[in-house]
Amino acid sequence: MKLSAPKQIVFLISVILIIVGVVIQLTGIIPFAVIGGLGFWLVFAGGALLSLGVLLKGF
Repeated sequence: MKLSAPKQIVFLISVILIIVGVVIQLTGIIPFAVIGGLGFWLVFAGGALLSLGVLLKGF
């Protein structure tokens, strides 16, 4: 399996998702009762998107 660098837009979107997820999770800007676990899922989605960008050629 050969890895490749993700495109710049994929990298930026994944980094933004991860940062927003961490901020939501650590600061509690959005109450947990309103949107349960949103921070975790944003970090997960950002990591998955970044992984796909590295694993798939041209993504």
